[in-house]
Amino acid sequence: MLDWKSLTTDVAAGVGIQNWALGGGQLDASISRNDVDVYSRDFTQTTQMNTNSVDLRYRNIPLWQSGSLSLMGKYAFANKNDEQERNEDNNSYFRFKDTWMATAIIRQELERKGFNEFTLQVANNSYASSFANFSGASNSMASGRYYYGDHTNGVAWRLISQGEMYLRRSHYHGQFAGVGPWQ
Repeated sequence: MLDWKSLTTDVAAGVGIQNWALGGGQLDASISRNDVDVYSRDFTQTTQMNTNSVDLRYRNIPLWQSGSLSLMGKYAFANKNDEQERNEDNNSYFRFKDTWMATAIIRQELERKGFNEFTLQVANNSYASSFANFSGASNSMASGRYYYGDHTNGVAWRLISQGEMYLRRSHYHGQFAGVGPWQ
């Protein structure tokens, strides 16, 4: 079983607003700083580059009974110092390129707190390359805390169907569970 989500948030320092009622949906907006280690081309050294990302989400737009639409956009860019720009110009380090991602999710709520989601994501550069990892197919601009690779402004898209269904109520704290020793 794969247990990953089509949309995650980077762990970073930042500021934002969440659940702002706007029209029929809710608006989330944030600006965050997430430092990554950019590898040298020979993978023997790294330089810590601070990166900023802007994340906008308009969520929970009602479509039909228990159905909703969420639209999201994310843009990340680096604050390079002079040495980092020289390292990129002389081709000794990988060039950190700005990257964007757009997401649309149709969500259907199901019984017992279950749901199903259909997601369309489109991205370029490092966000797009992260789509290719089967076991860690996140939407991150780096692999863990490391950034590497030659990104050529290529665009990738993916369609995802995911959901959760809880089969019965457990005897512990009113939680739902599929199987367990409490049967």
